Amino acid sequence: MGSPSTGPSRCRASQSKNGRPCWISSMRGRLKEVKKGEKKEVIERLIALLSISTRFDFEMVRRLVMDALELRVPDPIERILIARKYELDEWLYSAYLQLCVREAALDEDEGNQLGMRTTVLLAKSRELIAPRRSIHGLNYKAAEDIVARVCFPVTEEVQDHTPSA
Repeated sequence: MGSPSTGPSRCRASQSKNGRPCWISSMRGRLKEVKKGEKKEVIERLIALLSISTRFDFEMVRRLVMDALELRVPDPIERILIARKYELDEWLYSAYLQLCVREAALDEDEGNQLGMRTTVLLAKSRELIAPRRSIHGLNYKAAEDIVARVCFPVTEEVQDHTPSA
């Protein structure tokens, strides 16, 4: 059998001491181990866990890993690339907004990473947001509305709930 901290003896019962399924408590332990590593290595391990949890439809594990990654990947370009690969649509809006409200425009390398369509939508959003900047700062509500409208337009197909022919 396994030692007290590993192996089959650890998860004999279907639930751990705190009432959660045993595999969740085990996964939390793995995430704590990952937190101790170097930043790049940590991100790589978390992405590996995200890949596995996505592939095998472990939604609770996926959510835990997403939360851990979100804290460790501050760069909006990286978040967009990860979001696309692992279908983390909820990450896109905040990353797009961050790129649209920052002072610096997208550079050539960022544009290449994001692709033509996304780069154009972000540039269009930035153009619409620019006049709303003042000496008092940016109207973030207006910026949020612009990014939502330009980058995530509601199409007739979505409105009608029927596919277009």
